[in-house]
Amino acid sequence: MFDSTEFLKEAKAGLVTVEFMKIRDGGKRVMACTLNNDTAKSFGQEIPAVIEKQTKGNDQFVVWAVDKNAWRSFIANTVVSWYKGEPKQPEQSFIDAQAKLTDLNWDGQTSNTQHQE
Repeated sequence: MFDSTEFLKEAKAGLVTVEFMKIRDGGKRVMACTLNNDTAKSFGQEIPAVIEKQTKGNDQFVVWAVDKNAWRSFIANTVVSWYKGEPKQPEQSFIDAQAKLTDLNWDGQTSNTQHQE
């Protein structure tokens, strides 16, 4: 069972990770997020008062997703687990993005691994 009181307390204190099932496709999402103003400010954001005042009775929670650098939400009854800190295992989209970056030249063009003769 999702303990929203404890989740909100920890999200306001710093970084938390929420694992939940996405409504659209049923896939699992691992999201590092926060409701901490100092952390949000490091991403150029501030937590709006309406979001800061979320309560344990909410069905849906809005958080700052640090991996997407954007506001995201999840529904309480889709939460598989949550914990303090960064994700234990990065989400595949993060891994794919890192892999693509290492396959680019300094000018942003994909490297050509074939030799031309």
